[in-house]
Amino acid sequence: MRNTRHYTKEIVVGYTMRTNMETIKRKKFSPTVIHNALVNCGRHCCLCGKFAGIKMELHHIDGVDDNSADNCIPLCYDCHSEVKSFNPKHPKGKPYTPKELKAHRDKCYEKYGDVKRNISVKQTAVSESDLWERLEKPLDVTLSWGFKALDEFTPIYKNSIILVAGYSSMGKSLFVQNIVRKNLRDGKTVSYLSLKEGNEEITDNLISGEANVNIDSFHKRFLTATDWRKLLLGVENLNFNNLNFIMLDDEENTVEQLLYLLGTQSNDLVVIDDINGLCLKESDKQEFMYRLNDIIKHTNSSIIIISNLEIPEHQRVDNRPELSDFKSDEVHRLCDIVAFTHIPKCDYWSADYFDKKNTLEIIIAKSRKTNITGTVTLKFVNNTTNLAEVIDGVEGPND
Repeated sequence: MRNTRHYTKEIVVGYTMRTNMETIKRKKFSPTVIHNALVNCGRHCCLCGKFAGIKMELHHIDGVDDNSADNCIPLCYDCHSEVKSFNPKHPKGKPYTPKELKAHRDKCYEKYGDVKRNISVKQTAVSESDLWERLEKPLDVTLSWGFKALDEFTPIYKNSIILVAGYSSMGKSLFVQNIVRKNLRDGKTVSYLSLKEGNEEITDNLISGEANVNIDSFHKRFLTATDWRKLLLGVENLNFNNLNFIMLDDEENTVEQLLYLLGTQSNDLVVIDDINGLCLKESDKQEFMYRLNDIIKHTNSSIIIISNLEIPEHQRVDNRPELSDFKSDEVHRLCDIVAFTHIPKCDYWSADYFDKKNTLEIIIAKSRKTNITGTVTLKFVNNTTNLAEVIDGVEGPND
């Protein structure tokens, strides 16, 4: 009987030699072919369509001897393995044909490459008079935080992406809704996408906060005549005709629906509450942010994105969130402003109990245009959703 061990070794050695011969025989694509292929596909896989970044392979469509551009198709790691996995000796499934692969490639090139190929690059000299005219004008501040301290040291400039992040139950949504109220009062148009709260709940928070009515009494409708008068004035102050709620129908294509709607509408402010509900993979977040950035430039909008942070395994002494709490920098590095919300721990027996009670800290961890960071202290007013600034220990009304 033949020794199984030696027989297996012969198979392995034979396979290795055959593989090495194929590797020697295979010729790589030229640098020009590689460059043009990656540019034309925009580093997207020509089969699944996802943005792959550096995780790309250039596959020989029909044989390894032909290294022309026509025989090249850019694929991600997963699709490259899938294309090569078909075994003709044990046929299972339908293999990719060269004609089909070329059709997928041409479709991808048409989507991502045609626009770039049709652009003519021109070198335009900048006139000194135009340059000084632009420098003399301050940057456009189109929106307001609704709080004087925040407006002073980190204004919301035109076409900004603002990330509001924090741990669970740290007042992220209520803080953003205070910003929405201020800008609705100023006549700004707002589109609001909420993936966790209902539209009626958000509307109730806006009205009760504007009227400065106890939120628990408002929900139970245990209201006095004075409360009803406040609510009437609150509704009049907020221009609800300028508030639009974004509704997504198809659960499988929420991201594409959202980007399409934002690209076809013109709003002063867009709120995404929250980005975790879009179920984006870490590898897809970068492309999503780049596309958002492109949309706001064309629509002259600003976007507030709410993000929920996971509590770190090794908690810090003060438990305040930091940029390092994000799993990756795919989102926050493309934002103009990053603000954390934090409710400090409040011990009844501590000396600073009354100072910390109902306190919400806004920690500006990044401000691209001002490069200023710091913390602004706010307080919830009388069990309402309304926030007020704390200046030198005294509460002041928000703008």
